[in-house]
Amino acid sequence: MVLFLGLFALVQLIAFSFIYAAQLASAQAQINAAFEVGAGVFNKLIEERSTRLIQQARLLSSDYAFKVAYATEETETILSALQNHQMRINADIMILVSLEAQVMAYTLDPAGHGRPFDHPRLLEAAENSPNGTAAGIVFIGDRAHQMIIVPLMVPQPDAWIVIGFLLDDRFAAEIQKLTLSHVSLL
Repeated sequence: MVLFLGLFALVQLIAFSFIYAAQLASAQAQINAAFEVGAGVFNKLIEERSTRLIQQARLLSSDYAFKVAYATEETETILSALQNHQMRINADIMILVSLEAQVMAYTLDPAGHGRPFDHPRLLEAAENSPNGTAAGIVFIGDRAHQMIIVPLMVPQPDAWIVIGFLLDDRFAAEIQKLTLSHVSLL
């Protein structure tokens, strides 16, 4: 009887380990598939948002009133024009950067005029881009922002317009709604 019970327990243990391994592999595959779908949606959402932001920045770069403000070379006038456009498109950051990578106007830090632009790799990407634009995710402080850069054409590129949008809980909720997965931005 003891031998039979021992053999039965051994068969049950072997069966349990095979079933457990199969379930674990299945769960891992489902998790990996969910991550792949989530990453694909995230990348597509960032790409579509970048395209939309580039179009909005191009509107500003072609805006006659903004070009007049830029031509005045008055920081306050340029900053006011940037703030007005920032409110229209609901952006979190607007920066005007010279071709020498110096901040000309910055809506988050109006006193930041004349300091070097903090994200030179984005400028390099825009300079090397065939259409003169670039998009990326950068950190300002400890918060992630989606930033886009377009040239200010007067009529040749004379400066860079940088627009930033905070990647926050609203953005995470949008991804969560599309992927039906829990999303947290840390």
